[in-house]
Amino acid sequence: MIQIDIDKCIGCKACEKDCPGRAIKVTDGKAEYAKKCILCGHCVAICPQNAVSIPDCDMEDVEEYDPQTFHVDPKAFLHAVKFRRSIRNFTEKPIPRDTLERILNAGRYTATARNSQDCRFILVQNRLEEFRTLVWQEMPGVLEYLKETDRSWHYLFSRFYERYQKDPQNDTLLFNCTSFLVIAADYPLNGALAAVNIENMAVAEGAGALYSGYMMRMVQESDTLKTWLGMDEKQVACCMLLGSPPESRYHLEIGPPETDHFKICPCLRTQHTGRGVLRQALSGSFQSPSNTIPSSLLVLVISSETSQLNFSIFRHRSKSPSSIMRINAANS
Repeated sequence: MIQIDIDKCIGCKACEKDCPGRAIKVTDGKAEYAKKCILCGHCVAICPQNAVSIPDCDMEDVEEYDPQTFHVDPKAFLHAVKFRRSIRNFTEKPIPRDTLERILNAGRYTATARNSQDCRFILVQNRLEEFRTLVWQEMPGVLEYLKETDRSWHYLFSRFYERYQKDPQNDTLLFNCTSFLVIAADYPLNGALAAVNIENMAVAEGAGALYSGYMMRMVQESDTLKTWLGMDEKQVACCMLLGSPPESRYHLEIGPPETDHFKICPCLRTQHTGRGVLRQALSGSFQSPSNTIPSSLLVLVISSETSQLNFSIFRHRSKSPSSIMRINAANS
């Protein structure tokens, strides 16, 4: 629950206004905890008097906001995202424990839906060779299952297994990583969000990382592996290989190939929102009526795989978007 120091509270209502669950009310000039909430911590973060605390959280871990150290330069961040590489060749040097803790904390601090904090981070390091052996012992059973249920995965894993049988050093699942991370969650999206922050932090720490869909499938199809990892009933949200990369030879940053799957074009406040206008906007041929004012941005994302046209209209008032309307329309 939330605790409020009445002596410090000045009744400014900052916590009441910012509480997403309306769990705090100011009565007679003092804030009070009105009902059970999700313990998101907004009230702690916004209180100018530090009058609010959450005993269930580590209040010693709370830090005062510092614009100099809490801000990431946008240009530098985008460069880092663009320059990152998936690493499949690691050195024998393991990632130090304190570095791993900081990397995992990036996942632990990641937001979760309704602050459910449902993610479990399972890191295998000291017993990695035992786990590696178990993975390949489980492969025949997984292959037998995939042969009847998913021939494309069966083909891939069969090739991997053939290579491993010829040379156990040719491990195309775990490669030569020194740490293996499984993120398990009740809601996989929460785990996926945590994985992104973990990888970004790993890169910032000079470590190498690789998202592994192959290991996700192996763990998903093997009860033995899930039991060994202690996953209980949680779903596999992400598997990641971690380790120390060799000295970087990369000297250029390069983004993904240009496609027509993503375009941004100006949209005007107009009653004409039919597919014809959308096609014109996509082709760049849409001409605005003279009596309309550019006041919003139309973001169109086209997926050729699903033949769906997805777009979002962001209406801007002052400096921040006040409403977002999402629309899905068949692309015909």
